[in-house]
Amino acid sequence: MLGFCIKKTFFDIWDNLFLLLILNLGFILMTGVVVYLPSLLDFSTFWSIFGICLGVLLFTLYLGGAAAMTKEMSDFQSVSIASLPRCIMDNLIPSLVIGGIAIVQVVIISVVFPFYMNIGGLVGLGVASLIFWSSLIWWIASQYYWPLYCRLEGNAKKALKKSVLLFFDNTGFSIFLGVGSIFLLVVSAFTAFLIPGFAAILLWHQVGFKLRLYKYDYLEENPGADRKRIPWAVMVQEDREKIGPRSLKGMIFPWKE
Repeated sequence: MLGFCIKKTFFDIWDNLFLLLILNLGFILMTGVVVYLPSLLDFSTFWSIFGICLGVLLFTLYLGGAAAMTKEMSDFQSVSIASLPRCIMDNLIPSLVIGGIAIVQVVIISVVFPFYMNIGGLVGLGVASLIFWSSLIWWIASQYYWPLYCRLEGNAKKALKKSVLLFFDNTGFSIFLGVGSIFLLVVSAFTAFLIPGFAAILLWHQVGFKLRLYKYDYLEENPGADRKRIPWAVMVQEDREKIGPRSLKGMIFPWKE
């Protein structure tokens, strides 16, 4: 299943390469807003902080729209950049929610964590350790937030809660997704984040969650089944058929196949 997750993501990226590139241009623009907006408002501490918060919220609004589009890509649907404004509006509330959480995380990591590290001692190191591990767990669990919201819940609070539950129920797979996200991020640095970029990371999360969801469909249909023996070959067969047999020549020169 892990191998097929990588394979499907690769082909989904290839099939939507131009659209992902356009989405990544938007991510680069939004990153610029996050970085430079506070400096434009640095005439007072209040406005500088306001600029940071506004930049993060604008970034997450765009993130929510892109997440909805990558969900459609993972379902083999035809997607157009023209649908981005609609997707942003559809995910307005969950985007603001995750943006607020991101702002709180920035404060905790940049202010609270260093404060307790400087205190030292049992209490200081204990609290700092708690902050570190809880932040790491949340980062890994948050990979499920947008797939959950877009595919199942439509409720930000439930998506947050189930993201954490999914992490603890699929710890190994969640770490696998996290490693894949880091890999895509590192590779993206060589192309100035144009390809694969942030959009491809969102697509990776959508594909991973979609395939992992088959596990729960199977267990619901077979209550007594062994949770460690999921027939993945059968469960992903439909997706495998939709991808079909492909060759490198066919991918680059499809008209010659």
